[in-house]
Parts: sequence; structure tokens; C-alpha cells
Amino acid sequence: RLDLRIFIQPPDERGRLDIIKILTDSMPLAPDVNLKEIAVATQNYSGADIAALCREAAVKAMQNNSVIITSTDFAAGLKQVKPSITNEVETWYEKMKDGVSNVIPKESDRTFYG
Repeated sequence: RLDLRIFIQPPDERGRLDIIKILTDSMPLAPDVNLKEIAVATQNYSGADIAALCREAAVKAMQNNSVIITSTDFAAGLKQVKPSITNEVETWYEKMKDGVSNVIPKESDRTFYG
């Protein structure tokens, strides 16, 4: 068992856009889908939240018997999938980040660097 906590910062707008591009790469998107707008609209979304949003948009398209995913499907998905990074979670992350920075081993510590 490894008792090590690693802080991974939530994705910024560019990171969210990259995640969305990867997740939608093989999805049949309508020309009206603007990935940059989705990245802006998903502030406080984790990578898992964004994946859920993309799945939800695909489900909405299937429910409408559509072979392509439209911006309307993503809009409906945004109403369904909410961000998991709330103000409380963000505050916890900040406290965690401050605590983690104090436990990084120093290069001189042979226990970690042999």
C-alpha cells in the first residue's frame, strides 16, 4: 500500500478543450458543434465529468434517432451532467495542494533516490 496523495489540478479551458477533442474524435459531430464553446461551458468540470457529458450527448442523439450529434444534444447533456468541482471541492483541493507541497522528498533523501 502506498500512502501517497497526488494533487492533480482540474483542467483549465485549454485542457478541457483538449479532453473534448480526444473524446469526440471518433464521434459523428454536426457542423454546428463548437468544441471551444463546450470547453468554455464546462468550467469546473473534471475530465470524468466531460466524458459523461460527451456520452450523454451521444445518448441524446440516439434517443432522437439521429446519426450525428448536434449542439442541441450537447446543450441537453449540459443540463443533465453537472460539474463535480464545487466551491467546497475547490477549497479542499487548495488545502490538499498546500499539504502535498510539504511532503515532496528532497533530492538529498537517499530513501527515495537511492
